[in-house]
Amino acid sequence: MKNAILLMVAVLVVGMVPVGAGAVIDPTPDLLGVYFDTAADSAELVTGPNIPFNMHFILTTPSASHILGYEFSYQMNVSAALEGAVFKLGHTFPPGITDLTMPVYDAISGEVIQSWPSPVPTTNAVILMTFQYMLLSPLTAHLSTGPASVETIPDGLPAYWDGTNAYALDNSGCSGAINDFCGVAVEQESFGAVKALYR
Repeated sequence: MKNAILLMVAVLVVGMVPVGAGAVIDPTPDLLGVYFDTAADSAELVTGPNIPFNMHFILTTPSASHILGYEFSYQMNVSAALEGAVFKLGHTFPPGITDLTMPVYDAISGEVIQSWPSPVPTTNAVILMTFQYMLLSPLTAHLSTGPASVETIPDGLPAYWDGTNAYALDNSGCSGAINDFCGVAVEQESFGAVKALYR
């Protein structure tokens, strides 16, 4: 009986693993995503009003061994009536960043162009910028990234450079969702596609 109770407790403790724990970084090279943790594990956040949270723009699986600078635009897609309920508390950059744009960094949309004084080594997850937010009322939002207004590589994509070469950033993956799923499938693309197989 005592062994059975110990086994049940062990199963319960092992079963209490946070969502995303042990997740693997997307192997897609040069992927730019919006995450709510620094390990690039969580692209979805469930939160309520008046709770501060961090939103990180992270480059994962970089092709270059070093990074000197980067550029991207961002957009928080939220109902126009609720844009005032998105409150940006602040923003931070990695150590050593020279702020080239020096804007206010709007809570809903804007662009970021940044550089280090000299190239720094990359890792599997390079945090490019962090916004600190708080919602003032319940809402859902989807986040997206795009090119800067003046592009280093004229291909319609965000980019980064290592001092010698420029690299286009893949922004086709999930760019983050607040109080919703990242990349919600529509009927035509999900169950509708399955039904089409049997027609």
